[in-house]
Amino acid sequence: YKAFAWRFLQLVRHEGTVGVVLPRKAVEASGMRDWRFAALATCSFEDVTMLLNTGGWVFDDAEPRYTIGLLSLRRTGDADRRQVRLHGPFSSASGYESGLLQPAGEFSAGDLLSWSDGAEFPLLPSSDHLRIFGQIRSHPKLSAPRAEWTARGMRELNASDDKDHFIFGAA
Repeated sequence: YKAFAWRFLQLVRHEGTVGVVLPRKAVEASGMRDWRFAALATCSFEDVTMLLNTGGWVFDDAEPRYTIGLLSLRRTGDADRRQVRLHGPFSSASGYESGLLQPAGEFSAGDLLSWSDGAEFPLLPSSDHLRIFGQIRSHPKLSAPRAEWTARGMRELNASDDKDHFIFGAA
């Protein structure tokens, strides 16, 4: 599938679209990292729909535990128009049909690139979860330096290490 994914990316012309069925590994495995970077640098992921092959509803001869991606990419020269739209995962035909009526989780390609070192696409239970994830990711990381405050880990008091904070003998 890796060679085919690269070839599809090479063949799609400016403002052209390609639709392809690939394993989920294409959008999350480290071996496809360079392909994701190349695709996000030149294309918009018009739709990425994940299907859980539960009971073989997608492909009866494929492993039922596999997650399969339906990808639609459009090559565009305008970096500001590059986006990623995510649907799913769906584990049945009825879930797929009703799920596609819901709005997709939508992010800019730049946002997706900022979330991880390998440009991995998130796989969350539903489009609602994707919207929540996007909202969380739209804010700075807690570890990001700030002038007005600093986030740091807290721990509970320890009777040995923190005994100077306790008052002993008071009634």
